[in-house]
Amino acid sequence: MPRNLRAAACLLAVLASVTVSASLLPAQDSGSSSAVDELIKTLLTSEDAEKVLYARTRLQQWYAEYDDSSRGPAFSRMIVERVAPALGAVPHATAATIDRVRLANMAILLGSMPQVNVQPALQQMVVHANPGVRLWGWKGYLRARTLMLRQGEAAFTPMFAALAASAQNESAAPVLGSMFSVLRLDPTPPDGLDAAAWNAWRAQVRQTLAGGVARWADMVGRGDPEMAVAAATLPTAIRNYAATLDREKDKATLAELAQMAYTLAAQSSYAYKEAGYNTPVANANALLLRDVEAALNDLAGLNQTFIEAALSRAEFNGQVMAGADPYAAAVRLAVITSWKNALGQKGFAVQTPKDPAPLPAPVAKPAARPTTQAG
Repeated sequence: MPRNLRAAACLLAVLASVTVSASLLPAQDSGSSSAVDELIKTLLTSEDAEKVLYARTRLQQWYAEYDDSSRGPAFSRMIVERVAPALGAVPHATAATIDRVRLANMAILLGSMPQVNVQPALQQMVVHANPGVRLWGWKGYLRARTLMLRQGEAAFTPMFAALAASAQNESAAPVLGSMFSVLRLDPTPPDGLDAAAWNAWRAQVRQTLAGGVARWADMVGRGDPEMAVAAATLPTAIRNYAATLDREKDKATLAELAQMAYTLAAQSSYAYKEAGYNTPVANANALLLRDVEAALNDLAGLNQTFIEAALSRAEFNGQVMAGADPYAAAVRLAVITSWKNALGQKGFAVQTPKDPAPLPAPVAKPAARPTTQAG
């Protein structure tokens, strides 16, 4: 069977697989299960982008009415059963515009329902070939994270596994930014979360950061401004984890976190130096570097402004000096000399990472061969 026919058959099978109970409908639509059926069918098959958007928005509105009631989980389960299988039925590499619109709206819908029973869809989404779907998968995990932790090991273990895998394999900066948000701990355990789940979550966050920061920092250092923007969440994740520690008893862990923050600062300062003042790369890394400096001060109990002072000089002098290379280089020195020494004086013997490998140069397309006509 041709691929497009297989996809159509799959969609039709999904549509036919589950009927909608009238008890799941809002009061104003009670007794008319066909309304939800029609919206799901529109979401999955319509050729009209506005209708797809309306169907997704209306389904989200219905879910919002159930979110705090016993019908919320039942409604979200029905949406997952109907919509999640269709994610794989939509071509992603050569998709027509309307196919991409449907795919995006499916992902947004699935990622906007914070219920444990949405997790099978989220697991599928965070490894999807389409980065937009992966991004919304992590948005969904962020919304449902606390509920999954409250419901115990069976509920949160799949999320932990997804984090561990994506920390090593994900390469799209916006997707990583969405995943990094999931790693931000609350300063204290959320209400209703037992000690075992809280400690398991803290351990997973530490493990994910420890296993990923060096790779993510290297991506920042290669000069990808989107990665610098995405990584701006990491200093907060590091600081929030540190806030859960006993500074006297957990000095080794604090040192580990200081190395993470320093590694991020070192690679970000390298990207800044290589790009030079007032470039997209430098501007994105200036924001990241300021956040990392706040994290370093927090971790070490300091109040230093090495990075801020160097950035301010670069920004001031860069307005009158073309290129401002000496000032960009000073930002680098503020990290690998001034901050390294200051951390060492506080007992944190941080190591400067190797300079990142440059991004591969774009491959030039061969010139078209001129055509000749027989005379």
